[in-house]
Amino acid sequence: MQNIGERLEEARKRKSLSIRDAAEATKIRGEYLNNFEANKFNIGLPEVFVRGFLRCYAALLGLPGDTIVADYKALGVHTDEKKPRHGAREVYGRMELPAQTAPSGKDTPDPRQAAAPTNPNATFRPTLPLNLPANPATLARVALAAAAALLLALLVIWGVRALTSSGNTPGVLWEHPADGEPAIGLLAETNAEVEVTDASGNLLYKGLLPAGELRPVPRRGNLTVACETPESIRVEIDGNRLQLKNPADGAFLKRATIAAPANPK
Repeated sequence: MQNIGERLEEARKRKSLSIRDAAEATKIRGEYLNNFEANKFNIGLPEVFVRGFLRCYAALLGLPGDTIVADYKALGVHTDEKKPRHGAREVYGRMELPAQTAPSGKDTPDPRQAAAPTNPNATFRPTLPLNLPANPATLARVALAAAAALLLALLVIWGVRALTSSGNTPGVLWEHPADGEPAIGLLAETNAEVEVTDASGNLLYKGLLPAGELRPVPRRGNLTVACETPESIRVEIDGNRLQLKNPADGAFLKRATIAAPANPK
């Protein structure tokens, strides 16, 4: 039957871990782990720490900690803490025991007792992890609440923009006709950049004209419609849709003038 050390060593090698890897994972000094695998337990530490280290190391290797500690107790080994020379300090290591592997009974070191070991000069401070895993259901509720809050914020932003844009496309200057004011309609077969000015050079429309959307512009005197793609633009006047063409030769005009209505209201 394998002794404790042989079982520890075999389990560590089975996990392809070095002593150094195990020491970093458990926060236990490598020389202690070497002694455990050599079946040497009189390492100069208080009994409660030896049992705690064995239990922690067994948990890392996937071995039953209670069984390992019970086999250790059955050996009848009683370790005594070495008395350090005057002014010397012994560093045992820092052990972090996962909450789920903490056993019940007399073998478990009390954190309050471990914080003040028998040797007043020792720097060993066993600690328990403070960041316990959250309940999955709680995490789900928090995530759902955060998503709902984000969605609400987006809806508020969208609503404010919709109310303040007055129907304009972002980045487009567009003066809407007043009630009863003569107007022309602009329509694009494909998205196009259009500029409309009145006889005084005032901008009535400037920016993107979305495809398929009819947009009215005030008809204040002679208007000038400028567009780099005039073949895609239609101008609606008194219910008729006209293209930006030269009446003489039928060529498309990138800059066309629309005359004022003959009988303005």
